[in-house]
Amino acid sequence: MTTTDSSLDHPRATSSWLLKQTPNGTSLAKNLQKLPLVALCLKRYSESVEDYQIRRISQAFIKLKQEDVELRRWRLLRSATLSKERITEEAQRFLEMVYGEE
Repeated sequence: MTTTDSSLDHPRATSSWLLKQTPNGTSLAKNLQKLPLVALCLKRYSESVEDYQIRRISQAFIKLKQEDVELRRWRLLRSATLSKERITEEAQRFLEMVYGEE
């Protein structure tokens, strides 16, 4: 992959996104049933909605801390482009851990 390996700033790492990062992603996608190791790799490294939301919360937290902005729950959610209606339970628990420490 590229520099996105260590960066928090990239789109959700779905199977299709991961395949698009390779030079022959279309061929791989069409032949996944013949490529069990590739399918296993995609399954392992694909990002769930919960993981993606947690990554966005983490990224927003880091950004707000670097900008020395007062950390408010609503500000953290807005910076992570999340809302109370869309946040998953796992991301909610993570948010409570992050926000509870401050």
